[in-house]
Amino acid sequence: MERQDLPALRALGFEDDELKTLGLWEPATGEPADLAEAYIRRSKAKDTVSALRGHLRDICRKAREEGKQIRHVWFEQKSASKAHVRREEFESAVSAVKQGLSKTLYVWRTDRLSRR
Repeated sequence: MERQDLPALRALGFEDDELKTLGLWEPATGEPADLAEAYIRRSKAKDTVSALRGHLRDICRKAREEGKQIRHVWFEQKSASKAHVRREEFESAVSAVKQGLSKTLYVWRTDRLSRR
């Protein structure tokens, strides 16, 4: 069985070995309290893919420290400088938490959250 977010992880340039090291190779299993969503957003051209991989590594490290598995990595490349911009991946991440699929949403910085 393959992770549903594998295309996003590939778009970020992760190789299989690093995904295994980060705990992002196998689908996450467990109770919702033990699972988490991760949201990564590239909003500016200066946000390099390499920097975004670093953001996700930081999130994975924090999740491990807190005993969580990342259920899904949500990734999009949209600026949030305008309030009218809809970020579907962010909305999906929040929806997963609201639906009880997981109990935690990780973002690298709070400026990655919505302006709505």
